[in-house]
Amino acid sequence: MLKMMTFQGLAGQRPMPGAPDFPGSPQKLRSTSEVESEASMSETSSEDLVPPLEAEVAQERDEEDASKKKKPKGLASMFSIFTKGKKKKGQPSSAEPEDKRESRPGLGGPLPTVEELKADLDCGRLEAAEPLMALERELQAMAAAGGASEEELVQRQSKVEALYVLLRNQVLSLLRRPLEVPPERLRQALAVLAEQEREDRRALATGSEPSILVATRPRHWLQRWRQGVAQEAEERLSQLATYADGLSEAERKFLYMGRTMKEDLEAVVERLKPLFPAEFGVVAAYAESYHRYIAAQLAALAQFELCDRDTYMLLLWVQKLYPK
Repeated sequence: MLKMMTFQGLAGQRPMPGAPDFPGSPQKLRSTSEVESEASMSETSSEDLVPPLEAEVAQERDEEDASKKKKPKGLASMFSIFTKGKKKKGQPSSAEPEDKRESRPGLGGPLPTVEELKADLDCGRLEAAEPLMALERELQAMAAAGGASEEELVQRQSKVEALYVLLRNQVLSLLRRPLEVPPERLRQALAVLAEQEREDRRALATGSEPSILVATRPRHWLQRWRQGVAQEAEERLSQLATYADGLSEAERKFLYMGRTMKEDLEAVVERLKPLFPAEFGVVAAYAESYHRYIAAQLAALAQFELCDRDTYMLLLWVQKLYPK
């Protein structure tokens, strides 16, 4: 009986087969039924111990099976701590921003092709100016890096310059007669022109382009706009006006130029000056253009022998009418 009690005590203390022995894990508490069975073992015979032993062994087997069933779940939850937040190889995380998953060069995305930009410019879309400038800078970077052949660089530059010609014609055509252009459209053209001027200054400050490329900066679009203003002034002032009979040709001409200049400059001050950037000097550009043309007409008229009436008109114009 004592041997069997010792065996039972040892059997109750041995670790559960197959169960991991984690340090610091709580020991299994003995149930009340086990304590009572040990107390009654002194009063029972060896034959009476067989059924309780078999029942205890069966209970231990049930607990061992239950621990085996629970163990994978525990391990799975433990491994889930290390795998939490990780993504499978080649599969983007749902929390990762879209713009970080894909490489988007240039302006938040792939640059348009030359054909796409040409189609936009043919339709008058001045929004193509920004990606076109990005293409130009990309070309300069390629030339500086030296990774492309000279033939490829020359071909790319010819396409970029052809697009710039289209853009320049679009912008300057809108600024040629600005009073006939809607204000929003005019602001858009002025923004493109101002950006080109800033790029010209940047190119002058940083130095010339790589030697492989043809130097294209500064483009002098602002100077071209001023030349267009002068041409528009000449066209406006050179038109023939019909006035009442009794006036000489010189009188009709100078009367028309004076009225036209006064009306046009008033419109420039009232309608164009608020829209144009201050550095463009739109009022001065128009006033100087009108002045140069009228001065040239006066100089040409003074070369001829004038009648008294035309001489009086010329002096009146110079001394009183024009200064006002």
